[in-house]
Amino acid sequence: MGYTKQVRPFYSTHRRDGKGPNERRLEAEKCLNLRVLEGWSIFKISQELGLSENTVARRIEAATKSREAVAVDAYREQQNHLLDDLLERHNQQLAAYEAILTTAGVSSASQFAALAGRQQTMQGMLRLAERRARLNGTDAPVKADVRVDATVTAVTAQEREMQQLIEQAERDNKLREAGLAAPSTEDSEATA
Repeated sequence: MGYTKQVRPFYSTHRRDGKGPNERRLEAEKCLNLRVLEGWSIFKISQELGLSENTVARRIEAATKSREAVAVDAYREQQNHLLDDLLERHNQQLAAYEAILTTAGVSSASQFAALAGRQQTMQGMLRLAERRARLNGTDAPVKADVRVDATVTAVTAQEREMQQLIEQAERDNKLREAGLAAPSTEDSEATA
């Protein structure tokens, strides 16, 4: 009999092993648990589950990454709640300072203290915003590709004179090398 190829639709989530994403995810968790909790080697896990060692290693890596992502998301959510609470406290402080500043009959010392407190509170709010941006990854620098095509058009008289002297020296050297020009007075004094 001839070889028959298994035909799967192009939208299938099953890979060559015939397992879907949920089955692979469960298999990955089992591999990770055997490796971490039981202390089994990758070779022993591969023998037990009937997988290649490379597949076991990939499954363990996938399970580890998924657990890390969940832990990072939980930490990020917790920190965002904390930052929300701190921002609310800062808003309350800011409102109290504003009330002091807008109240008539308050001493100038109290107004000065309220101004200083308002400034500190606003700086704290700015630090909270920066912390939130770092936490959520929105502070990443933006890469800009800047290209400049510049041509120098203004040349000073000294630069023009220097360029003429260089060009004259190059012409003289070429003529001297070709033997077409008489040696300069400096050359004849050096040989004498």
